[in-house]
Amino acid sequence: MDRVAKWISKHPLQAAARVVVAKALREGVLIRPKVCGECGERTALIGHHANYAKPLDVTWMCYWCRFCERQRLLGKSIPRQRHRVPSPRLQKPTPR
Repeated sequence: MDRVAKWISKHPLQAAARVVVAKALREGVLIRPKVCGECGERTALIGHHANYAKPLDVTWMCYWCRFCERQRLLGKSIPRQRHRVPSPRLQKPTPR
């Protein structure tokens, strides 16, 4: 049994939710937004299910917010949220 098949057999609800979301995205039932639902970052987004029994109830998050949410759900400490602080390289120079 390969790695993916093993994961599907261990997590049938999660696997079914992923299939439902993928189909809904293809058919236009769900539309992936352009910005993170938590921090507003414009980046690639990951669908997060709070309840796998409701597969179309998806919160779209950037990787960092998704990581922090998983840490919170697992009861682990959440690292300092780096991406919410703008990089000095991206800030406009102040006029002199």
